Amino acid sequence: MDINKELDDIIFKYDLDRCYPKYREKYKAEAVLTEMISEICRDKINTLCVCANMLEVDIIKQISQGIVYIECISFKNKDFNILENVQWEKYNKIYIVSYEQYACISEWLSEQNIHYEWFYDIIQEYGCFLDEDFYKFNIDESEQFFVNCFPGKEERRNNIQLELYKCQIEYEKAQEFKKKSFELEKCLFLSLYMRNFALADLYFQKLKKVDLRFEKSNEEINDLLYKIKEIINKKQNKDIVLYWMDAIPYEDCGDMHYVQEQMRKSVVFENAFTSTPYTFATFKNMFLGKYIVDDRAYQIRNINISDSETLTLLKEQGYNIKSISGYMRWLNYEYCSVKRHELLDSCSIILWDLLNNLVNEERKTFYIVHMLVEGHYPFLSSQMSQDSIKNNRLRYIQGRNWILS
Repeated sequence: MDINKELDDIIFKYDLDRCYPKYREKYKAEAVLTEMISEICRDKINTLCVCANMLEVDIIKQISQGIVYIECISFKNKDFNILENVQWEKYNKIYIVSYEQYACISEWLSEQNIHYEWFYDIIQEYGCFLDEDFYKFNIDESEQFFVNCFPGKEERRNNIQLELYKCQIEYEKAQEFKKKSFELEKCLFLSLYMRNFALADLYFQKLKKVDLRFEKSNEEINDLLYKIKEIINKKQNKDIVLYWMDAIPYEDCGDMHYVQEQMRKSVVFENAFTSTPYTFATFKNMFLGKYIVDDRAYQIRNINISDSETLTLLKEQGYNIKSISGYMRWLNYEYCSVKRHELLDSCSIILWDLLNNLVNEERKTFYIVHMLVEGHYPFLSSQMSQDSIKNNRLRYIQGRNWILS
């Protein structure tokens, strides 16, 4: 059961996305791309995807799980040497994936008499019409809003939590019933987009008084959540889940009651210390047994499973390995979740993807679940307020408490 599809079907059935029409088009485009890649893998067609950036490459590689029949190149900075160095005759299919760089790429390919297909022509056949790259969903103003809140920072790839914050503020300021209802509906959808059902339930309770469709959709979503719980409880696999809560100091764990509760009934390694405060370096400590300076582990850019005694042992015990993260991109694509995550994805999106994997994965699996943005700068969470938006410490406390409250 694809729980993302199940949830989106409810969203579309009750028009819960009507304030954000781009979402439905994005959904259609991703579905077409996934099906297209599945056909390529099934029919073993040597294919080249011409992308405009590494984000597009990552999306395709993760959906295909790095399968050998699909190669990607990134036409970054409009460097035509990249195109000139390709052996085009190797490929049976060539797709231009980029919307933004289509004109440059297509003109060059046409001059070389190289046949290609444009992804955006394909999705039009499915009734999906876009005027920008399909993976862009954010509201136009939100990037500038991010710059205003966090000047000089470049992490602007996903601002859904900031969009939610803006809608929450607009709701509080609104005087007219119609305006308040509109902002509430936007807050509800963004909560569902982030798979933050605790927050969505608060908005459902308010909107039920406005329209019956909110009551019905809330019931169906609760039924879906119950069904997911039942499926997972019936699983026989002995899965292992490593929750990686990035940048939260050990001394702050005392305030996280859920963590304390789990520690009381778990094995706790009281003398386990990291040799560095950085994520990738710590990963190398844990899984490669290497020190950054003494073992020159700073030179390691990608992690091979065979180089890790721990991960190799897990494989020998029949475990599949899966990383769910918007940051940990050093494992091969086959060990990453099919769903590509943004650097600033909320922990609820990450954990929902874990549930989707648990529901659908038949093999016993070791999951590395990496939660970043609530406990790591810029400390974005659904709990942000006007008092905390310019206060790093307060946003950190709100985000930390939200992760495992």
